Amino acid sequence: MKPISLDIGKPVFQNIDTGIRTDTTVRWISMRMCLLIFLLVSVFDIVLTAGNTFYFESLLIGGLMAWNVLFSFVKFNNSKKLLIITLYGAVLLALATLIVANGINTGSYFYLFPAAVIFIINTNEIKEKEKFNSYFSYSLVMAAWISLFVVFSFAGLRVKMFEYLFTIRAVASILLLTLFVKYILAVSAKAAETVITNSNSDVLFHSNLEGYIVVDKDTQEIVDCNNFGRNLFELPRDMNLNGLFISQFMMRHLASDSINADTLMNRLPNNWHGEGSFTTHSKKEFNAAINCFNYIKDDRELQIIGVRDISELKRSESDLAFYKDKLEKSIQVKTRFLSSMSHELRTPLNGIIGSANLILAEQNLPDKVKAQTNLQLYSSEHMLSIINDILDFTKIESGKMQLNLQPFNLLEALHFLIKSVESQFSKNKVDLIYNFDDELADAVVISDVVKLRQILFNLISNALKFTFDGHVEVVANIKASGTERVSVFFSVKDTGIGIKKEKQSEIFNDFVQVHEENANRKFGGTGLGLTISEKLVQLFGGKIELESELSKGTCFYFTLDFEREIKKEVATKTELTVEEETYSAPKDIRGVRILVVEDNEVNAAILTKFLTKWDIRIKEAGNGIQALELLKYHKFDIILMDLEMPEMNGYTSVKIIRETDKEIPVIAFTATLLENMESIIKENGFNDFILKPFKPSELKKKIEKYADHRKIEYA
Repeated sequence: MKPISLDIGKPVFQNIDTGIRTDTTVRWISMRMCLLIFLLVSVFDIVLTAGNTFYFESLLIGGLMAWNVLFSFVKFNNSKKLLIITLYGAVLLALATLIVANGINTGSYFYLFPAAVIFIINTNEIKEKEKFNSYFSYSLVMAAWISLFVVFSFAGLRVKMFEYLFTIRAVASILLLTLFVKYILAVSAKAAETVITNSNSDVLFHSNLEGYIVVDKDTQEIVDCNNFGRNLFELPRDMNLNGLFISQFMMRHLASDSINADTLMNRLPNNWHGEGSFTTHSKKEFNAAINCFNYIKDDRELQIIGVRDISELKRSESDLAFYKDKLEKSIQVKTRFLSSMSHELRTPLNGIIGSANLILAEQNLPDKVKAQTNLQLYSSEHMLSIINDILDFTKIESGKMQLNLQPFNLLEALHFLIKSVESQFSKNKVDLIYNFDDELADAVVISDVVKLRQILFNLISNALKFTFDGHVEVVANIKASGTERVSVFFSVKDTGIGIKKEKQSEIFNDFVQVHEENANRKFGGTGLGLTISEKLVQLFGGKIELESELSKGTCFYFTLDFEREIKKEVATKTELTVEEETYSAPKDIRGVRILVVEDNEVNAAILTKFLTKWDIRIKEAGNGIQALELLKYHKFDIILMDLEMPEMNGYTSVKIIRETDKEIPVIAFTATLLENMESIIKENGFNDFILKPFKPSELKKKIEKYADHRKIEYA
């Protein structure tokens, strides 16, 4: 790539120190002035004075001019500067004394004015030259003119024969002073221009919080380094990098184990970006980001190498990676723990709930036994709801819960929800009032009906829990309706105990119960129901709010936007017909052959008792190996298989089964609730799943669905 040319105006970077590089210009101006003095004096003045036999005076004037010419080429910046300046001043003072003594009448002392200016130019420091300005220059001119006026006032001091020589020297002095002032102003303007020009480029170069090293692209020699770069590498103040090869610098400071070491040790390509590790002069290590680019200065190709310390950033990245890995492992441990706890808790609950359902299915059951069994069933299902709340909360917190979009009728979904909770309200003797907008009957939307029911069920259950007398009102009204979207307002209002105003801000916090300690023990719960509801409402794109007054009741409300289903008359009718054909009337499942693969004896016993009641033919296996053996000698219509079993689990068993039989329906019968359960099950060769504890009606529907191909055989 062609290097960038920065020749517009002044070059961006200059090899500068604390002074301004005008030495050469000033020296040449001084030389020109001295030569002019020499020419004017030696050609006109010395000849005239010598012609009038003033040889000593001619010698003094010539010596003065020669001395100034000589010291115009001397740089007063070495260790003997003070001695040379002192000597220079002493010689000029001696010559000036003699000239004054011998030149009152002839005006030779006029040459002391331009000589003084040359002395100032040759002996002052560069920084002091910056102080030259028009005021100082004009003061010199005015001083010369005043002196001339005074001298001309004393006419008696002049001898007539010297009048022409006096006049020539006065005029020569004025002309020389005028020239000197002109050059001084030019140098002063040049210095000011240099300061202004450097105020952008050089100040940025030296004050930037990134180390810069300037390298000659052809010779690979370092020509400059900014202040931050020197501090970054902790270079001694007297160490001069100029003329040092960049490879030598890298050999001293590049860490042996640095990445990109080969690239950094050789010629760096233009516009290169990378990283490296370095050591300072005091052997401290640091990581650096490196970038470089080329530019042109005075037909010379230079390369800027920028070095930025990123040690803190690297440490932060390392810490971040460490804590990220730790967090991921913690999440994995938590997920495994919850999965294991889900399995371990659901498995005995399956036995309890299953046995309760078996007892309740018996004919002529005594009322006392029936009441106690119902109590057992209620307590078990309450525990199951707590487990489900914890698992749902974990899914939401990990960001893995998503909406399962499918079309459904809003009004039908709401009526189904009301029917599912009516019995509990009757039992608690609390009125359940519902007010649904009639227009909801036409609202077929695409959303997640299960999670919507879960939100409302949590709010209704919570309202019932804290209401002892009065009612709970459920409202659903359309706020805005269009051809593509519909906005619905939901509210659940109770006449219960209410919430203190100072506690209302905490109501949606995790594991928080805002009622008094005694009340919390009385009402129970995990404190997650409202938290889950709030998170689910947010998942839908809404925001749940509340209004409450102590002892008067509470109202939770929110608004959700739904996408309407685009009506397809034929497809809709077909789907409804299939749904009705599949689930409206129970199928005859007698004689279905099912292989039950379950290692837990209690769960296996409960499952087989239900299947036996339905006249289903059963074979049992305690693990995957036993199941594979039975499949060698028997034909089955369905396999109900647990996932977690000793010796061979369900995943491995199904994988082997699918190698020879891809048609037989395999239903996972498991207490482990996994993320994305449905997709995981199907990816592993299962057709469907049933969670423990199971509902007998759900199990029966699954059997009806997957037993279409079997031939009914009666024993």
